Amino acid sequence: MVKRIPLWLAFLWGVVVFQGVPLVMGWLRLRFGFFEGEYLWAVVFVQFLLTYLWLFFLSPENTTRRAIFALPPKAGKMALTIVLSWVMVLVVGSEVLFILAIVTNLLSGGMVASMFVQDMSHYQAAYTGIFALIESGGFFTKLMALLVIAGIVPLTEEFIFRGMLFEGLSKYFSSRLVIVFQALVFAFLHPLGFYTVLYILIGLMLGWFRSRFCSLWPAIWAHQFQNALAFVSFLFGGRSMYTLDPLLFQPIQLAVLVPALLVSSLFAFALIRRLVQWETTIAN
Repeated sequence: MVKRIPLWLAFLWGVVVFQGVPLVMGWLRLRFGFFEGEYLWAVVFVQFLLTYLWLFFLSPENTTRRAIFALPPKAGKMALTIVLSWVMVLVVGSEVLFILAIVTNLLSGGMVASMFVQDMSHYQAAYTGIFALIESGGFFTKLMALLVIAGIVPLTEEFIFRGMLFEGLSKYFSSRLVIVFQALVFAFLHPLGFYTVLYILIGLMLGWFRSRFCSLWPAIWAHQFQNALAFVSFLFGGRSMYTLDPLLFQPIQLAVLVPALLVSSLFAFALIRRLVQWETTIAN
């Protein structure tokens, strides 16, 4: 029988990797001047190292390790279906978010629009170091940023949330509760005001991928695609991609958003239904 990780230890390790490492290394940077110019790379490297330390040494027989090395059948075809499904989920989630924003904006007398704009400014502030690095760096820097943002970061986060945390919770709760709880934790650690709703949806889908296919790879593929899409959008659109005009929150927008939501929901439903029917036997 496969040994399971204690819930408290999985949660503690995830908090240390995801929150503790940036805080400690930030303090070392301010107090002693360590990691000047390389702070972001150093944080990601240490997080990556600690995650793999868990995976290969601290718990060599756990199901997270089995899940990462277990490729689903027809992996290439599944990856394409996962990416297409993910695009539609992001579209549906964004449309729902803006419909709710427009409705609540009407009810609040314009307050929601200003809060959305403020949330987006906080988002820019949180990632200003990454934005500046990409803007000022040359080809090699941009390439390294792409590898970290669309490669290492999603891999590490999936090990933590859909790996260690998911596995630890599975010892005590049903799969449905585990999917919901890990999604809430994932969103809580990505606090972006109203956009936290979108992160909850993302966490739910990634958790369902982990549960449905008994493998981390579908969640990793989706997460990597999402981060790559964000990186490319910023690369070509700049910081304007992460700004919002309050005039967007007008009732007239509902005439476009509601039909678009219906159409994209049908596409998303069809793709997810295909994933539901996918063979789940893990390839050797």
